[in-house]
Amino acid sequence: MTKVLDKDPLQAGNLHLRNRPMATDKDVAKLDKNMAELREKAPFPHPHTKEEMRKEFSEENAAAPANPGKSAKADLSRVQIRYVEAEDAASWFALDRHLPHSEFETKVSKRQGYVLLAEGGIAGILRYNLFWDNTPFCTFLFVDRPHRGKGYGRALTEAWEQDMKAQGFGLLMTSTQADEEAQHFYRKLGYKDAGGFVVDVPGFEQPLELILLKGIQKTDREILPT
Repeated sequence: MTKVLDKDPLQAGNLHLRNRPMATDKDVAKLDKNMAELREKAPFPHPHTKEEMRKEFSEENAAAPANPGKSAKADLSRVQIRYVEAEDAASWFALDRHLPHSEFETKVSKRQGYVLLAEGGIAGILRYNLFWDNTPFCTFLFVDRPHRGKGYGRALTEAWEQDMKAQGFGLLMTSTQADEEAQHFYRKLGYKDAGGFVVDVPGFEQPLELILLKGIQKTDREILPT
């Protein structure tokens, strides 16, 4: 089982986080180009749709390899997942261009973000909020393109589920647009459709947003140390 760590991975084992390659200007420029291309293809392109169209080349590709048919599943026993830390900011924002900096600080302080460490760096991230102030809602899941098709998206999601279960929550939520492949990814993990809504407010239009739910059995806190 992939374990979520609440300590420096330098002390925990295989990876060397402090030596991980940070995002370069070239990386950011490439990311901006990819996002611009995807916005042009989107049904309702606008930079301020829900979560700034947070699913742009993210969840729909979380479990898909960059080169279909050529990727092999990674050894998840060597993968480490922990809460996001302040020093992860540069790597985090190289993957998540939608989260305000002030909210990143909130994710760090409230432990509402996770990073997956593999192959010497941060390969994937997940963040969540509390819907109704009492129900964990996954708002962003992203695996970097070179690392897709290795089970990292599933590992991140399952680690989040285990942590929420350990904290005493019994219900999880997430959402995805009806024209995105992420819905199939979540259904395979046991999430069930629970309706949806269409945003037709001028300037914020988007296709049908599907709401998905998953019940989890509560357990004693055993995933993350306090």
